[in-house]
Amino acid sequence: MLLSGSIKLTTEVRVPPSRLALTSGDPDGIGSEVALKALAELGPQHGHQIVLWRSQSCPKSHLDFVDGVFKRKTFSSYEQYIDSQMAFDPQHLIDICSEESAAHWVVESTQACLKNELQALVTGPLSKTLICQSGLREIGHTGLFKSICKTDDLFMGFLGNHFNVVLVTDHIPLAEVPASLSLSKFQRALQISHQWWTLSKSRESSTTVKPIALVGLNPHAGEQGLLGSEEKDLYEDLLNWAQSQAIPTEGPLVPDSAFRPENWDRYSLYLCPYHDQGLIPFKMAHADHRSAHITLGLPFLRLSVDHGTGKDIFNQNKASHLSMLTALKRALEMTRPKGASSL
Repeated sequence: MLLSGSIKLTTEVRVPPSRLALTSGDPDGIGSEVALKALAELGPQHGHQIVLWRSQSCPKSHLDFVDGVFKRKTFSSYEQYIDSQMAFDPQHLIDICSEESAAHWVVESTQACLKNELQALVTGPLSKTLICQSGLREIGHTGLFKSICKTDDLFMGFLGNHFNVVLVTDHIPLAEVPASLSLSKFQRALQISHQWWTLSKSRESSTTVKPIALVGLNPHAGEQGLLGSEEKDLYEDLLNWAQSQAIPTEGPLVPDSAFRPENWDRYSLYLCPYHDQGLIPFKMAHADHRSAHITLGLPFLRLSVDHGTGKDIFNQNKASHLSMLTALKRALEMTRPKGASSL
């Protein structure tokens, strides 16, 4: 997972073709609206082709956003597109008009990424209810990826203009969080986060070293064991391990002051024990939706919007496409070869 270089594209730089899948999520949600609005604003990108998954019931008004910007080539399935052996052309938007469940679009796109037929995946909002109705037992995108890729070492990350957040645990009940925070799980989350950040900054040719902020689990970060023992029993061992691995880390930070604006530039990212602890401050600070979700630990690049399905405003032309636009831009930057121009 690499970020874009700062060197401008020259006529000598050849950009190898890459294909990026875009799944638009629940058909009765805002996914197709924000996806097609974002694509219309983005336009064709040199060296990249977009493969869009959308429902047969996708409103024509949403498709109108891209018609005239791209040359839309429609197929009834991903398999039909592959079998066509269609020549690579960034001007073409590959439009998979599918009768399958939106959950199965994610499954097929993931399998194609594992085969390197696709180089990245950007996902629109997908409800857990729809996944269940599709006959799949996994909860959420992350559950699907864990099942398909046969790994539990996946962590939810959130990329923003102000700061970044990585979660050690994902969608589990709050009561189950303490028991889920083993030292080995924390170590994997810290190592994968550090590897991603290091690769990202090397891609930008940056020498800036910022520590990872380790946010405490308990109020006042446990206050020396008075308000919880995890910081003394778990975090101390984690910090010693991080030092042995040359992973710059600070903490445990007091949760209610960790996210103050004066701290944002001090850290590469915040590593948070549980979902709401990281997502409440992140979404408040990035209320303009110029942010994106990333899954760390996958063998391919996956980004997503930072919001839900928005079914209450379906097909009302009210949905902001900025998070989708951010996710697409990030995906294109991270798959762009070093030396090629950024967006």
